Amino acid sequence: MYCSPLFLKKFYNKIHRMQHTGEIFMKKKFYASLFFSMIIGATILSIGGCNSKKVVAPPTGNAQEEYNIPAIPPAQDENQDYGEEDLPPVVGSLDDTDSNAAAEELASKQSEAYLQQHGRSSIEFQPVYFKFDQTMINPEMQEVIFENAQVLKRNPTLYITVEGNTDDRGTNEYNMALGEKRAINVEKYLISLGIGENRIRTVSLGEERPLFPTQTEAAYLYNRRADFIAE
Repeated sequence: MYCSPLFLKKFYNKIHRMQHTGEIFMKKKFYASLFFSMIIGATILSIGGCNSKKVVAPPTGNAQEEYNIPAIPPAQDENQDYGEEDLPPVVGSLDDTDSNAAAEELASKQSEAYLQQHGRSSIEFQPVYFKFDQTMINPEMQEVIFENAQVLKRNPTLYITVEGNTDDRGTNEYNMALGEKRAINVEKYLISLGIGENRIRTVSLGEERPLFPTQTEAAYLYNRRADFIAE
C-alpha cells in the first residue's frame, strides 16, 4: 500500500496533537487528585481538633481552703520523748497530807457514830446499855429490847448471841460475872416477849473488849452494854 508524504505528515501531526492533549489531561487529573486530598486532610484535622479534650489549668490558690478539705494532723513521732509538761494537770496528790487527814477524820467520825448507835451489834439490832455496876434493865432499854424482838419475830430462822460487857473498873473476875448477869437478864426479857429460848445464846466478855478504850465517863457509858450478834 502506498502512502504519500503529505498523508504521513498529517497523520504524524494528528498523533502529536493527541499525545499533547493526553499529557494535559493527565496533569489536570493529577492536580485535581492532589486538591481533593488536601481538602480531605484539612477536614479530618478540623474534626479531630473539635473532639480534643480541653486542657484545664491547675488552681493557683490553696486547695484546702477552696474545697474545704480538712487538714491532716501531723503524724506522731514514735521516738519522741514526752515529759511532765506534756501531761494534763492533776488535781490533788497521793501525798496530799491534808486530804488524807480529812478523809481519816471523816471515817473516824462515821465509825464512832456507828459504834455509838450499834455498839458491836449486828446492823439489824440496837445494843442495851446499863448503869454503873447494874444488871437491871431500865425502862429506856426495855423499848430497845422490844424492837430487837420484833426483828427476831420477822426472821424466825435467825439466831442471836447476847454478849455482856462492862467497863474496866473492878477486877476482871467481877466484871466477867457482871457481864454474864447482864446478858442473862436480856435473854429472859426476850423470852418474855415470845422469843424461843433455843434461839438465844449468852456469853460474857467482861472488860476484855471495850468499845472505847479511853477512861472517861462517856467511854464507860458505851462500854457497859449487851450486844446482839446475829448468827
